[in-house]
Amino acid sequence: MLFLSLKLAREVFAVETLRVKEVLQLVKITRVPRTGPEVCGVINLRGSIITVFDLRTILGMEKSAPTPQSNIVVLEYPHEGALLVRAFLVDSVREVLELDQGQLGVPPASRRGGSKHLQSMARSDHGFILILDVANLFGLERIVQEVE
Repeated sequence: MLFLSLKLAREVFAVETLRVKEVLQLVKITRVPRTGPEVCGVINLRGSIITVFDLRTILGMEKSAPTPQSNIVVLEYPHEGALLVRAFLVDSVREVLELDQGQLGVPPASRRGGSKHLQSMARSDHGFILILDVANLFGLERIVQEVE
């Protein structure tokens, strides 16, 4: 399985490349009044208005302060016959990693609520990588199918 690794503060997270529509350099984000702290604003992506969320805030971390290294990661997720698109502000994008199922383990429990957005975790030469649950980031309940 291929994953795109992201940096948030000193932590490394990853999302399945299957869900990544594109990675953008930081562009102008238009603020939207009366939105929650997790909403940075919106961007115009080739004529489509896309909401940009602060991934740090969603994960219970300190709010992002955009830098020249910041990226916007545009993700898509199929839901009820449509593709939902959301963008997330991250400190930086690192690399594409290949991880097999045997490298993935159970994510840590957290009292701050950030662990509900984690699907699994993996160990790499550089430390631990926390794998994000994209369906949960989109606000969708995770569907688990049991195979008998």
